[in-house]
Amino acid sequence: MLAVVLVNPAARGGSPTDAVEVVRSRIGALGINRVVTLTPASAAKAEQELATLLPETALVVVIGGDGTVNIAVNVLAGTRIPLGIVPTGSGNDFASAFGIAELDTHAAAEVIAAGVTRSVDLAAVKRPDGTVRRFASVFASGFDSLVNDRANKIRWPRGHMRYNVAIAIEFFLLKRVRYTASWVAADGSTGTADSTFLMASVANSATYGGGIPISPESDATDGALELILVKPAGRLRLLNLLSKVFQAKHLGDPLFSATRITSVTLNTSDTRGYADGDPVTAFPAEISVEPGALTLLVPATSPAPAQSA
Repeated sequence: MLAVVLVNPAARGGSPTDAVEVVRSRIGALGINRVVTLTPASAAKAEQELATLLPETALVVVIGGDGTVNIAVNVLAGTRIPLGIVPTGSGNDFASAFGIAELDTHAAAEVIAAGVTRSVDLAAVKRPDGTVRRFASVFASGFDSLVNDRANKIRWPRGHMRYNVAIAIEFFLLKRVRYTASWVAADGSTGTADSTFLMASVANSATYGGGIPISPESDATDGALELILVKPAGRLRLLNLLSKVFQAKHLGDPLFSATRITSVTLNTSDTRGYADGDPVTAFPAEISVEPGALTLLVPATSPAPAQSA
């Protein structure tokens, strides 16, 4: 049996060596006798190498953050091969949804060794060229993607603080984006929008940007996504909304709407789409939920009932 450990060599300052050794030492508890460690130079290379090993693979472990998790889920979707996460990234938002983000390396390795799994939803983005890219946490566009563009260029401060700096800059610029959107709601009804918004996002789990609770009611196991639309307003009014977002008190604000959906088509010429913190598509983009597409290793005390592997 083979386990693949996928490492982001840049995670938390480029020092994942200790985490790799801890994980390798605990994988044996699952009866796995062969471990391959991948530290590829690019996401495309990582996916290619992981896909090549997939027929032999019984377990994949990510040592990194949301970007590295995104690599893994795009290969593992629908396979039922368990994914374990050792959170060493700057964001760790998907891991946070299942009580993994706060674990240290040893505790995260023990979760993997315990072998408790949950079936978890993913979301799929169909791009203009017909290719599909999956994400685990949040798809962002408009203000969100502009913040991501800005944050990815910031080298200091590291971690979630760089998102705060990027938010401050983009808030000063305050670009508005014209969207058309059409969606199918979770209850089967349909809806459309053709208007200017500050941002349009789609959430599978609650947080992004290193813990910002943009969609606090999102649940990555409920078979639905949240379509988030934010209306433009003056800076003082938006500053009030922004403060509410950081406190997860923005639901019900008239500038903010969240609709439970199973799919949405978004179109704009004014921005691009990010998912799990990385750029994934131009527009138009079709986004849909894939219920239970991922098997995730979780703590026994994860926020919802778990199943033993």
